[in-house]
Amino acid sequence: MSATNLPQNFSAGGEPDEVIEELHAKPLKIVQNKKHFCFGIDAILLANFARIKRNHKICELCSGNGIISILLSRKLQNGHIDAVEIQKEAFELAEKSVKINNIEDKISLFNEDLKKAPDFLQKCSYDAVVCNPPYMKNCPTSANKTPQLLIARQEVCCTIDDVAKTSAALLKNGGSLYLIHKADRMADVIFALKSHKLEPKYITFIKPFLGKSPTMFLVESVKDAKSFLKYNDDIIVYSAPGQYTDQMNKIYSEE
Repeated sequence: MSATNLPQNFSAGGEPDEVIEELHAKPLKIVQNKKHFCFGIDAILLANFARIKRNHKICELCSGNGIISILLSRKLQNGHIDAVEIQKEAFELAEKSVKINNIEDKISLFNEDLKKAPDFLQKCSYDAVVCNPPYMKNCPTSANKTPQLLIARQEVCCTIDDVAKTSAALLKNGGSLYLIHKADRMADVIFALKSHKLEPKYITFIKPFLGKSPTMFLVESVKDAKSFLKYNDDIIVYSAPGQYTDQMNKIYSEE
């Protein structure tokens, strides 16, 4: 990903600190505000992990600036994505990104609370739900310098149980929820999923370096499925400080 050749503090829509950046998945672009929450490798990993078919009906929860929906849109032919984001600022960035990529026919955006999604979206109709939720329990720290960062990182507006409950309501039987989360909250995640009849089926651990403990994990859970859990090969992010592994470079090239 690299910023396009724009003036310093170029505004994609009149707001300072907004930039348009090219994605590895050219010619796609993303509009970001450097003072708000910008996407990281977790979004790339989740988009790569989700097994999306070209005719799938998908919902993305906690969609932020739309990065995952934009990446997944390349896999669709007759399918569609409904993306739900509570923060107005992030929602407006996603609107700009969808427009500059000319993919309005593939993505519909909703500036709403995900807990209300079953009221304005069709229940039991989605093939897949994808979510990169807030990772931390609501314990604000000085690292969250803006309300936008606080909401994106902490369970202020939604919990992992809220994500699981809404996903279960939206998915058709046999539909999949794809999540990424912190490894130290794995017990909370699995408990929430199973509480709403979302059976974990595949887990991939993400490790910063070979031989290190996982810091994140990806999980696919299936609505109303029988109990069976398979572990995929680990993803190792770095071969040396600041240097991606061949595995990560391949994931980026696929995006």
